[in-house]
Amino acid sequence: MTSRFVFSCLMVIALPVFGGCNSGVVQDQILEANAPDALADARSLLNTYITNPAVGSEAMDFDDLVSRVSGVDADKGAKLEQLLDKAKQSGRVNQSAAKKLLAEFE
Repeated sequence: MTSRFVFSCLMVIALPVFGGCNSGVVQDQILEANAPDALADARSLLNTYITNPAVGSEAMDFDDLVSRVSGVDADKGAKLEQLLDKAKQSGRVNQSAAKKLLAEFE
């Protein structure tokens, strides 16, 4: 009985010391987000339109995509803007024009 009592007392003392609370040190982690690649986003959109030319709600983001692409390459941005403006008006993307533009984006 006394050995159990001694063991229990040691455990009551040892657990908080060795396995218990945190040391109180907080480490901050800084996470860096990669900037989205405008040309990769445009390539992805063009690939989608090559297989399915219907324009949906993503048309609301066309202006943002065009401005980001223009910031990287003004010529590509202008060509993308022409294609997407026609797509907004008609509700469909010209698949052959999308393929041709995608080849320029590669």
